Amino acid sequence: PWLHSPTMDSLPHNVVKRDYIPLAELQQHYESSRWYLQLSESESFGVAVLEALSLGCATVISNKAALPEIFATASLVIDTDTMRENMDAVIDSLMDARPNPTAGAELLQRYDIAKRFARLEELLP
Repeated sequence: PWLHSPTMDSLPHNVVKRDYIPLAELQQHYESSRWYLQLSESESFGVAVLEALSLGCATVISNKAALPEIFATASLVIDTDTMRENMDAVIDSLMDARPNPTAGAELLQRYDIAKRFARLEELLP
């Protein structure tokens, strides 16, 4: 709900809010972005976080569901329950956020799509 709030409509000129990006344009958006924010309240894996890491974005995730379990070593984790009250601290953290290439590379290797398909084939009868 907060994505569509008046606060999100008055973003600085260098912040772009996207509801949907066609698949053909995703890589271009990741490569032209410094950060990727995924502040989901419910998320099972976060493929988009992995995509953003693979293309050099600093990733910012919510402290909800599986996101911190998977991506905390490579991402800035934000408590979305207190985000509004602590917006100055959130902005300061974003200004300091940098990609963690080592952690990102480890995650990319661990969750490699070819490995995931191979493991799925092993599990299927």
